[in-house]
Amino acid sequence: MSDSFYTGGAGRYCATDLAVSPWNPRHQNGVAIAALAAHLIETTPTLAPMMLARLTLDIARPTPIGAFDAVCTVTREGRRMQNLEVAFSSGGEITARVSALRVRTAASPVSEDALVYPSPDETPAIPLARRDPKRAGLETRILSGGLTRIGPGSGWVRPALDILPDVAASPLVAAAMAADLGSGLSSIFPHAIWSFANIDLAIHFVRPPESTWIFVDAETTSAGDGAALVNTVLADERGPFARAHQTLFVEPMRIPSASVRDAAMA
Repeated sequence: MSDSFYTGGAGRYCATDLAVSPWNPRHQNGVAIAALAAHLIETTPTLAPMMLARLTLDIARPTPIGAFDAVCTVTREGRRMQNLEVAFSSGGEITARVSALRVRTAASPVSEDALVYPSPDETPAIPLARRDPKRAGLETRILSGGLTRIGPGSGWVRPALDILPDVAASPLVAAAMAADLGSGLSSIFPHAIWSFANIDLAIHFVRPPESTWIFVDAETTSAGDGAALVNTVLADERGPFARAHQTLFVEPMRIPSASVRDAAMA
């Protein structure tokens, strides 16, 4: 039996303690939620060969650890495009919604998207935090930025857990997981003073990723109005394949800064 975020299936799942948020032990983390949603979308059949063009995650409220429902529904079916929605719910209330757009694959002109970065093998094995990769769900090799550093951040990320028992993360699932890490790699807010929880995630793909090693290059911007935006380039060893964006809800820290620092670094 493999270590996994979840057990169950057919719309009814149970989050293991490996899906726990570092900020609240009663809630699931965004990496796990993004992983399950991407898996459900990827395993939904299409009428013709298609690729994922867009995935958007909106968080309504925390999804608790334990039993919950996650159901994937096709809302538009066709041979050229398909729209899907994954609804997460607990206790009869929606906790998160994920929408996706898939488009048919076909030959078309190519644009070169330059991004210079070392390969995973050339990147020092510097973790994002001192947590066991299985507790964090991701193995990380960080080049810049981090949970307690100010400024842009970049590094390689790959899944350290299965989604379900003996169901490994695919490259697409790995990309969804890595995209949620942008707000952890890049920050303009001192962690001891400000809270900046991400409340959504949007990923736009130009092609499918080719491996589970995902390069994340993130930068945070804000106009000082209580919100911020994290812009992230996602790449594999071939080059960039997607852009991700996260909205941050910014407010003064409500709990002692040491607790936040300990949670991030534990």
